[in-house]
Amino acid sequence: MHDDICSRSFLEFSSRITSPIVNAVPYPHVNIHNVFNDRFLRECLAELKDQLTANFKETDLFKVYQTTDLANLQDCVPRARVTVPHLFRLRQYLYSEAFRDFIVQATGCGSLDGAVDCSCNIYTAGCHLLCHDDVIGTRRISYIIYLSEPDEVWTGTDGGQLELYPIGPDGKNPTDSPVVSMMPEWNSMVLFEVLPGHSFHAVREVSSITKTRVSISGWFHAKQIKQAEKRYGAPSTLQQLQAAGDIYYPPYTSVSIAARSSRQIAEHELSSFLHKWVKPEYLIHENIIRIREHFQNEGSIQLHDFLLPSIADSLREKLKREDSRNRRKCGQYDYACGHGWSVKGPPHIRRYLSYQPDSARTNRNDVGDRLEEVLINVTSTVGFQNWLSAVTGFHCTHAFSEIRRFRAGLDYTLAHSDIFKDSQIDVDLCFTSGPSQWLSGDLGGYQCFTSTEATDGAADVYSGDIAENESLRSIAPTFNSLTLVKVDKGITNFVKFISTHAKGSRWDITSRFVVAKST
Repeated sequence: MHDDICSRSFLEFSSRITSPIVNAVPYPHVNIHNVFNDRFLRECLAELKDQLTANFKETDLFKVYQTTDLANLQDCVPRARVTVPHLFRLRQYLYSEAFRDFIVQATGCGSLDGAVDCSCNIYTAGCHLLCHDDVIGTRRISYIIYLSEPDEVWTGTDGGQLELYPIGPDGKNPTDSPVVSMMPEWNSMVLFEVLPGHSFHAVREVSSITKTRVSISGWFHAKQIKQAEKRYGAPSTLQQLQAAGDIYYPPYTSVSIAARSSRQIAEHELSSFLHKWVKPEYLIHENIIRIREHFQNEGSIQLHDFLLPSIADSLREKLKREDSRNRRKCGQYDYACGHGWSVKGPPHIRRYLSYQPDSARTNRNDVGDRLEEVLINVTSTVGFQNWLSAVTGFHCTHAFSEIRRFRAGLDYTLAHSDIFKDSQIDVDLCFTSGPSQWLSGDLGGYQCFTSTEATDGAADVYSGDIAENESLRSIAPTFNSLTLVKVDKGITNFVKFISTHAKGSRWDITSRFVVAKST
C-alpha cells in the first residue's frame, strides 16, 4: 500500500482483515471511513474541478453529471501525468495488484482482473440514481469514493444517500424501501459485491441547492465465473441501464376544441351518461372528426379541460388539500400510504401509490374515492370505449384502468417495465396542478414513450447518447387533460421520477385499450 496515498487508519484497517466481510445486511458491503491521505484527496478534488469536463446525462433511471471513463485520462486530458497527477496516481493505485488483493481479502470475491472501469459522478440538486443491481458483464465489486466538499457536513436533509435494498418475501424482488442508508461523507469508501438479482441499490435525489455530491465510482471485474453466479443466476445486461437516452422534449401539439354545432354522435354509439362528466365540446360529431384526423396523422393527442369545470374544480381543491397533508412526512417511504393507497413496486421497475380500497366502505380515502368515481363513470364505461373508438378510428376494447399517485421525491416508473406486445391506445387522464412548474421537465413527472430498439446494448458507464428519436413522445403533466397515444409492439414508456422540489404529486387515471386487429 502507498503510505502517501492512504491514511494510516486505513492501512491499519486493511492489515487487520483476516476474513471476508460477508455477513452484512442486506448483502455483502462495507463502508470505510478516512481511507486516503486528506491532502492527497483534496488535490484529487481540485483536479476534478479544474481539469475534467462532466457531461449531463439523463434517462428514466438517472440524472447525473459524469466525466469520461478515467481509464481514458490520457486521451481526454493533455499530458495527464502532469496536468492531473493526483487523479492519475489514484487510478493507478485503485487498480494495482496490491489494492485488488485487499479487495479480494475483504470481500472474498475471487480473482479480479486489472481492467480499469471508473468515472467521476457529480450530483447537483435534482440528480438521482434509481434502484438497480449494477449487473453488467463481469462486474464483481462496486466501489464508491466520496469527494463531497470536505469542509461541509452532509446531512439527511441534503439527500444523496446511497441506499441498499433487501430482497422481499417473494425471494425475487427488492422491497419497496431500503434498509441501509449511507451518507456521502468526505473521504469514505463503500464496497459491495455485485450479485445478480440481489445487489439492489439507489442514490437518493440530492435535495440541497448549495451542496454537490461528488464521487469516483467504478467496478472491479472477475477473471472467471464465480460461485455467486451459480447461486444467484448468471449476470445479464441490466435493462435499466439500457435506458431511453437523453430526454428530448419535442413540441407537443394540443388541440383546443370550440363548440361549433349542437349535433352530437348518436346515442347508440356514445352513452349519454358521458354528458354528465365530459365537456360537451368533446362529444360533438364535427369535433370528434377533427380529433380523429389529428390523432391519425400524429399518433397522439392531448385534450385540455376534458371534464366539466364543476367536476374538475372540486377535484382540484381535494387534491390540493391532500398534497398539503402531513407535509412534514413528505419524502418518507410510507408517506400517504394507507386508507386504500398502497405502494406499487418493485422499485427496480416502478414505485408509486395505487388506489385499491377494499369493497367495504372502510379504509378508504376521500380523494381516492372521487378519482374512482371518474374511473367508474368515464374511462371504464362502454360509452367512453365507443367515444375512444370514434376519435381514434380504431375499434378499442377496455383492458384495464388504475388510479395512481406519484409522490415528490419518491415515485416513478422505468422503461422496460412494460413493453407493449401489440397495438394499444394508452389513455391518461391527468390531474396534476401547477402546469408551469412541470413544463421544463426539471421536476420530472412527464410521461415518455420510446422504442425499445433505441435502447439496445449494454454500457459500462451511464448511457445517455440519444438526442432525438422519431418514436419518442414526451408529455408534461397538466391538470384535467386527457392524453391519447397509439402504441405498437416494441414501444415502452415511463413516468420520470418526481423531484422532491415539486410542489405536489402527479395524480392520474391511466388506462389501456386494446386495438382490434384488421381482418
